[in-house]
Amino acid sequence: MGYYSTMSLKSFKTPLSQEELEERFRKFLQRVPKCNRPYLEMYTVKVGPDHTVQIVPEDGDHYAKHYASGSLAEFISDVIAPDDQTVLEFVGEDGTRWGYLITRGHVEEILYVPCVQQNGRLVFLEEAVRGHRSSRIWRGRYADAAR
Repeated sequence: MGYYSTMSLKSFKTPLSQEELEERFRKFLQRVPKCNRPYLEMYTVKVGPDHTVQIVPEDGDHYAKHYASGSLAEFISDVIAPDDQTVLEFVGEDGTRWGYLITRGHVEEILYVPCVQQNGRLVFLEEAVRGHRSSRIWRGRYADAAR
């Protein structure tokens, strides 16, 4: 049992060697709360010949219990090349999405907010619905369903 999600990670570069990256990961694991460690120890970190990093769950399956996603994002922000960026995203078994935009020393949470394109601009869905509710068409056609 538990909540499963699928992880996707845009490739990124690091100035570190394989040995340096593994050592940083070991030290990072020692600093995180004990309850998060099992969910981070499941990852393997690999550096390719072009210094591109892969972070792969132990069984190679990206569909897993990614309960420490924020901590993983923090680790990436510590080892990513100073001039690089990446996106770490997750989609839960129920369709819930979350993710992070990561640069050197910074992690920003990505918000997945439903929007509508109206007249060439993006409008938050709630704002668009409020606008429709005040229109004559909404009051006539959809008012009963909205109550």
